[in-house]
Amino acid sequence: MSLDRILGTAFIDMYAKCGCIEMACSVFDEMDDRDVYAFTCLISGLANHDKSETAIELFDRMWEERVVPNEVTFICVLNACSRMGIVDEGLRIFESMGSVYGIEPQVQHYGCLVNLLGRAGKIEEAKKVVRGMPMQPDSYVLGALLDACRVHGDVQLGEEMVDSLVQRCLDHGGVHVLLSNMYASTDKWDDVSKIRKEMEDKIMRKLPGCSSIEVNCTVCEFVTGDRSYSFREDIMFLLFGIDKHLKSLYPDYDECDSVTMEQVLS
Repeated sequence: MSLDRILGTAFIDMYAKCGCIEMACSVFDEMDDRDVYAFTCLISGLANHDKSETAIELFDRMWEERVVPNEVTFICVLNACSRMGIVDEGLRIFESMGSVYGIEPQVQHYGCLVNLLGRAGKIEEAKKVVRGMPMQPDSYVLGALLDACRVHGDVQLGEEMVDSLVQRCLDHGGVHVLLSNMYASTDKWDDVSKIRKEMEDKIMRKLPGCSSIEVNCTVCEFVTGDRSYSFREDIMFLLFGIDKHLKSLYPDYDECDSVTMEQVLS
């Protein structure tokens, strides 16, 4: 079968999602006819594999091959800039949406820009972007700014973001947990207790994190705090074995906080 645009893009997507980003790049290079979907798919895969610099180079290559990016392409490349902390390059790409390609930025693109500035510690610039948006910010935009406040310890702005989310009925357990963690990092324990009580009164809980892995055609799901998994004891014995081995190799490792097997399994 010939490696046309549709089949080639499907292979790029498959290899990238399976962790074989080199194979995805190889398929891309073998394609004779590459369109915006093939470029976007590989840019996304490169960004997810911490190869943001290569993803940005590939985006610039689109201009050379006269392939016009679409809205999704800009989301992917802006995320690549955010992961690498390349603020100037991200701003250049964002501004090129309208000035070069005639694409009007949507709320998702503004969210990527806020995330880029917030991760780089440019909280004031991120706040100006939110206030200057031509549309109402959604939960992703405000959440990106709130997370930046948490990372950089801007409690006051974090409170403003939570209030904005509450007014838009977009507040959930995760939002309040973020604010609670911000208070805890600045030793505002009374505010921590207040937030926790509000969550209890509203019967509000943060959705637990989960992951899954397929082994021998069986999908196993792991949820934070779940103690019902049948091989949990085997996994914990293995982890404690690794812990013991590390302590034997690195003396300073023994100073870290640790728990006993009985405490974990109880």
